[in-house]
Amino acid sequence: SSTTSVAMPYPIPPNVQSDVILSRSRALWDWLRNELDKSLEGCSRDDARRAYQLLDNLAILFRERLLKHKSEPRANSFTISQQEAEVMEKLNRVLETLVAAQLLYVRSGPAKDKGKRENYFIPNRLLWPERGLDPQGQHARVSLKARDLWAAAEMNRQFPFVDDDEPHVNQKSLFDE
Repeated sequence: SSTTSVAMPYPIPPNVQSDVILSRSRALWDWLRNELDKSLEGCSRDDARRAYQLLDNLAILFRERLLKHKSEPRANSFTISQQEAEVMEKLNRVLETLVAAQLLYVRSGPAKDKGKRENYFIPNRLLWPERGLDPQGQHARVSLKARDLWAAAEMNRQFPFVDDDEPHVNQKSLFDE
């Protein structure tokens, strides 16, 4: 009876792993920016532009939160609040484009109020390394207004962000009268 030896694979050095992950992340952003409308049936150039701008602005928001937000900095998903019908009609086309391209995933989970359930949206984790975000270590969910999501997609407007360290203008301290 002969013993069969199994060749142990050589480990891949961490710097090689990082380089490959970053390269794939860059390639995904490039595809989103330049090829989405050519790759996805029914996707217009405007749809692709809005999809890119929405994810780009989400990356900016998530990175800013990671660097500055004290209570819940590690966000990588979002819910939609203040869902006005007129805005949602336009925004849904962008969200559907991103879902069809597998750049955004939709899950149902518990809402933060009254035990209800709500949809939350998770961008493809491969997008984040290029933007300096860790796709593994982030789990918080932020609530974004539908009109702010649409402004990010349509007008490339960054999401409003309040730094935890900034004093809140209308907020009184414990000892104010």
